[in-house]
Amino acid sequence: MRLNESRITQLLQSLLRAEPKFSEDSLRNHLRTYGKDIREALSGGIHKFLLQGDLGAGKSSFVSAFLGAVGYPKYLGSPTYPFAITYRDDTVSSNWDCVHMDLYRLKSRDEFIERGLSDLIESTKTHVFIEWPERMQEFDVEINLKDPNVTWIRLHFKEPGRVELTQLF
Repeated sequence: MRLNESRITQLLQSLLRAEPKFSEDSLRNHLRTYGKDIREALSGGIHKFLLQGDLGAGKSSFVSAFLGAVGYPKYLGSPTYPFAITYRDDTVSSNWDCVHMDLYRLKSRDEFIERGLSDLIESTKTHVFIEWPERMQEFDVEINLKDPNVTWIRLHFKEPGRVELTQLF
């Protein structure tokens, strides 16, 4: 556990203790329980969520449940082919934008830059969910893992319909 652990990481740790293995529906229900606290924690600054896991491990399901918990009315799906999906909803907060990106299919650092993903990651105005963060090194992107506004989440597929959150740091 990090010395400068953020409130959002503490909330997700509570979720992990409550139910480490989850279905998408149970995750959505647990996150709704923390929805107001999560919104308040995120209002203090921009947060980056690094989501690591094999194909089908539940990374996009986690983002869908998380966005639903904080009040986004509609999840637009996995960003596998568009690479990034931006969420803007004035009903959540006037300054609460979110980007969900997937680095899995990117072919080069040039493509990463051309698609504007570097700008999105470095934004000071947008919360970011990054699937396949281990690929950032290939694109010369560094994120300070000691930053309390960065949470690395590992997900593991356990059985059909169930995923396990194994580590948050």
